[in-house]
Amino acid sequence: MAPLVSVGVLKFSDCTEAYSLNLAFTNPNIRIHCDRPLKMVKEAEKVETSKAIVADRKAFVDASVVRIMKARKRMSHKDLVAETINLCKARFTPDVKEIKVTSASFPFHLFFSHQFISPFGLKFSEIH
Repeated sequence: MAPLVSVGVLKFSDCTEAYSLNLAFTNPNIRIHCDRPLKMVKEAEKVETSKAIVADRKAFVDASVVRIMKARKRMSHKDLVAETINLCKARFTPDVKEIKVTSASFPFHLFFSHQFISPFGLKFSEIH
């Protein structure tokens, strides 16, 4: 309120301690847009949005890991992480820890046959 009072748009009345609009105010250099609504983002919306973004990114990393593992028959874990980062770069830069957790705890049995080695020495024979 103080900037509007100092410019002269508002008047402050000491006896009533209230602000009033100065209808005689004219200044071509100052523009005030009164018809625009203020966009107030609530803290709950920020938290909800950030959780949704994290979940979407995790799903994208999971899909990228599956896509890479289905395309390659044999691959080291270091190469898998590098390939996943290159694949995800277009949307965001994934965290290496996130990729390692994803590839280490991934349910391989849902996508691949029984003949596979751990994520650190990936070898797949048959894809469902």
